[in-house]
Amino acid sequence: MRFLAAVQLLCALASPAAASRPVTVLTADVVVNRHTHVVRASAIVADDASQVLDRRYRTVLRYRCGQGSWLTAKRIARGPASATINWRYPRRLSGRRCDFRIVVARIGEAHQARSALMRRRL
Repeated sequence: MRFLAAVQLLCALASPAAASRPVTVLTADVVVNRHTHVVRASAIVADDASQVLDRRYRTVLRYRCGQGSWLTAKRIARGPASATINWRYPRRLSGRRCDFRIVVARIGEAHQARSALMRRRL
């Protein structure tokens, strides 16, 4: 409920001039449930109030374990700006420390907003 309240507050405070600015990720969080092997990632995005509730955003959860390359955990091809992603990670990653990042982009625009790096043990 707090997450939705924060999103509504951001929608109310967003200025009309924000339409020309690219989307930005204000905050993001990743929570790991080791018993069910599920990662839950959520992000709060700042954008124009008239566009935030439209399903015009592509959201991607990316991860990297160790020094390897970034891999895509889950992709939402078309959804709202602030999204929650649930990803059931493979058991082979259990016990490893992984970096997570949420990438949000408006569909049809080249700019991508990236969250801060979040490190969690799976």
